[in-house]
Amino acid sequence: MDSKISNTNIYLCSSFSPDGKHMVAGNHAGWIFVWDVASIDDNKPVQPSYRWKAHEYSVYCIKFVNNKLISGGDPGLKMWDWPTILQAKENGEDTKLVFDEFITDQNTLYETNGIDIDYVNSQLYSACGNKLGYCWDIETGATIKTYEGHHEFLTCIKYNRNYNRVITGSEDSTAKIWDNRTNDLLFTLDCSKGIIGNEKINRKKSWISCMDCDASGNWLICGSGGTSVYTVWDICSPRVVSCFPVKQGPEDVKFINDKILTVGLDSITYTWNFSGEPLGRTVNDMALTSLSSYNEVYTVCGYSNEIILYSPYNIKMGSFTI
Repeated sequence: MDSKISNTNIYLCSSFSPDGKHMVAGNHAGWIFVWDVASIDDNKPVQPSYRWKAHEYSVYCIKFVNNKLISGGDPGLKMWDWPTILQAKENGEDTKLVFDEFITDQNTLYETNGIDIDYVNSQLYSACGNKLGYCWDIETGATIKTYEGHHEFLTCIKYNRNYNRVITGSEDSTAKIWDNRTNDLLFTLDCSKGIIGNEKINRKKSWISCMDCDASGNWLICGSGGTSVYTVWDICSPRVVSCFPVKQGPEDVKFINDKILTVGLDSITYTWNFSGEPLGRTVNDMALTSLSSYNEVYTVCGYSNEIILYSPYNIKMGSFTI
């Protein structure tokens, strides 16, 4: 491992490339790593085929769009040319990669905690540390819209393409649903409205740490830090459909077909149905912060040098390391 990279590694985000051939992850020290998925071996961890220092501090989120890799971190939001990265990887070059940077109208770089993509209209959505959400034109880098109304910094953001709505999650314990055509606020979903048995969630101890929408756009799941609870919402109503606790610290969540996958600081990957009934669990050797999927294969990572690759049946297929 490079001496410039901390020996105590924390992956904060991960993603498969669009073709599924590469795994990409960002860590707490601002590095982005690339691995070849075809090199996976169930007996030996795969080393990265390329890496570079992308942000001054942490890399919190990464997404692919139009042959570009977009990274959000502390500070800023950057866009990298993916073919150039692959070429540098093949040539073994220590290439100084060129990036485009998204900057607000105030010419200020903020911590970017979450991003999502509208692939049809080539627009990028970001959740920032200044309590605002942004919509960007990916081609020009211009700010199109701003989502203002949260009382604390934003932790995550989702674009609901089926209803053309944007959903922002915040440290203030709420998720807000915006009409993306008019920019109007439609609903505010309050975590304190969720119920665990007869116990009401204490809003003062809760914040939105992660969320995801299903493929239909009808369902939203929010993970709440502090109270360690996941809440499934019917977006159209909106109303709480189910509410289920975990042992500790929700960090990431994904709808995969008709199932929900969650990871958190309790080191467990859970599989649930939409009603909050557990379908399975896998215990890992690390506190988890991120999961990513390609088809039904998925990875988990967190407070470790390794990223674990699992089959659709929760069988370990191998790992990536640094």
